[in-house]
Amino acid sequence: MNRPLRMILPSLMILLICLDPLAAAAPEPPQRAARLAEMQREIVARGYTFQVGDNPAMDIPLEILCGELPADNKFLDDVYVESRDPALNLPDRFDWRELGGVTAIKNQSFCGGCWAFAAVGSLECNILIRDGVEVDLSEQMSIDCDKGGLMGSFGCSGGWTYKHLMYLRSTGATMERWYPYMAKDLPCDSTGLSKPYKVADYGAVDNTPADIKQAIYTHGPVSCSVAVDDFFQAYTGGIYNGPGASSTNHAVILVGWDENDGQGYWIMKNSWGPGWGEDGFMRIRYGAALIGSNPRWVEYTPLTVPNLYQTSVAIGSGEELTPGRRHEIFVDITNSGAPATGVSVTLATDDPFVTVVEPTCTYPDLAPGAKAAAAQPFVVELSPDTPLGTLVEFALEFNTSEKSVTTGRFASRVQRPDVLVLDLDGNHNSGPAIAQALADNGVTATVQTRYDDLRDLDEYTGVFVCLGVMGQSVVPPSVDAYYLRRRLAVGKNLYVEGGNIWSNYSSGIYFKPWFNIDFTDAGGSDLSTILGAANTRWAGMSLDYSGDNEGIDRLAPRAGAEVVFNNALPAYGCGIANVAYDYYGNGQPFVFRSLGVSFEFGGLMDGEAPNNRVTLMNDIINFLQIPVRGDIDGDSRVTAADPPHLHQVLAENEPLIAYAGADVNGDGRIDVLDVLNILFFFPLF
Repeated sequence: MNRPLRMILPSLMILLICLDPLAAAAPEPPQRAARLAEMQREIVARGYTFQVGDNPAMDIPLEILCGELPADNKFLDDVYVESRDPALNLPDRFDWRELGGVTAIKNQSFCGGCWAFAAVGSLECNILIRDGVEVDLSEQMSIDCDKGGLMGSFGCSGGWTYKHLMYLRSTGATMERWYPYMAKDLPCDSTGLSKPYKVADYGAVDNTPADIKQAIYTHGPVSCSVAVDDFFQAYTGGIYNGPGASSTNHAVILVGWDENDGQGYWIMKNSWGPGWGEDGFMRIRYGAALIGSNPRWVEYTPLTVPNLYQTSVAIGSGEELTPGRRHEIFVDITNSGAPATGVSVTLATDDPFVTVVEPTCTYPDLAPGAKAAAAQPFVVELSPDTPLGTLVEFALEFNTSEKSVTTGRFASRVQRPDVLVLDLDGNHNSGPAIAQALADNGVTATVQTRYDDLRDLDEYTGVFVCLGVMGQSVVPPSVDAYYLRRRLAVGKNLYVEGGNIWSNYSSGIYFKPWFNIDFTDAGGSDLSTILGAANTRWAGMSLDYSGDNEGIDRLAPRAGAEVVFNNALPAYGCGIANVAYDYYGNGQPFVFRSLGVSFEFGGLMDGEAPNNRVTLMNDIINFLQIPVRGDIDGDSRVTAADPPHLHQVLAENEPLIAYAGADVNGDGRIDVLDVLNILFFFPLF
């Protein structure tokens, strides 16, 4: 049923709440351990009935996890408030999980998008209950597209669950596979995507156990607000009965209840992943932490036509798209709507380097919930000039005899080169210069000015990140900083440059500890000549600087790191090398190699050898232990000594695992062709 809405401009207070999500840092394990011990003592002293412990949610600042903005009465829509039915005989215990009415736990990660997860999650549960089909809908589209305006939210900086239900009613939700979750704010990109699932109706109930139980029982899981504090964040089990924060700040879903002999509690579904709480759920006492505030039930518009989407996409036998090659693409599909007959799918792309040779595949008829593989693969061909590391986007059009058409998409990355250069700097000064210096040293690289999903960083042997100098500097979103830091945690190398990121609180909380960097001063416009520090591999090197030069951080090493670059005049550290970080404070540090600098590589001026960027990059490659194809003797250079060295290795059947650069032609084998490749590409040797 349609009901009028009151829409009034946001108050200044609410706008001020939408702060940069990098504004605070989660305490690292040694500090967390001390706080957890304090909590445990307080739990005993106050007679609480729940347990706390370290869990993945504690890696994320509470300010980021909690994105439900305070309800503003000026904004409340004239939503129908359902009255209680006194004749309804409700059981003492009810759990939609036991009836197959609750979808899988999700993880909002480094984004205050709990409002989207609660709204979309309650819709997903309603679909599962009504249709018996579990669908995975996109929260990222909600975060990107329901933004701004009179009733919009603020993306990862917070929003309102009850307002977003209006968006899901008017616009609908698309599939997760067509618009995957990235845990950060991105431009809205939903054009051309089907949005098959819509909220048909929603309503409110009073915040009393009896009213909320009725809504859960008659409609399905109910979204609501809760007041989260650090006890809530550290929850690992039991019945939560803490007071919580002073006001609501987080959105969750209630999926059931238990009267528990007069000590009743809700069964609450969270969006902090299955590693939090009791497999992602919490038992929380009625009224604790203001649970049940702003309750909303939903019902959805049942589909009367098929809804087809891809279940999986595979490139050939699992390889990457490769320039100059023809590839088969296998797409399995699922139908979550009405029965589908005469199913066919068409593949297309706007990428100028990719030609779709076989654009159409047919599939068998599909009942609701059924899955199917294609009778034949799609076929695409890549130009030999296709840039390495680029992301190719493909559009899918699903057709049936029922005249229903759904449109989706997927993306696949072209073969990755050795090194990824993330040139995020506002004016892109360094990225091309770094890539050229890498190429001059025999290392392939791709320069990307936007790379939305950093979860595949481990696929590269090296990663260089350019964050710019004051005026053009960029602070990465929290989730990107997390994945960059994670690369170090798994023993990979990382280079990061930025003029003022080390003194910037928002970025510094993620980078400084792991790079073992402190700053002595935020500095000024005083870079002159970059000197290699004594007793380092760069000793004696000198390159004049002519790049961006404003607010340059003066760097100092923490214990375990060393200054490797200094500014000449005035004298201060501008580059720090590090090989470990004791994250857990237990004397067993993560071992990796990192190099952090406050100048731009692209701003360095070439002088006479060895005072040039190629030589400087060679030493960076050597320090970061990035394999150079053709470098067999491990000196980070391809010289006349490498072909006979490889020949000797092959002749004597030595183990080749240590010879990282031996597969020169990248065909997955090490043989005489690699010797010939070295001779071909380096004829002077």
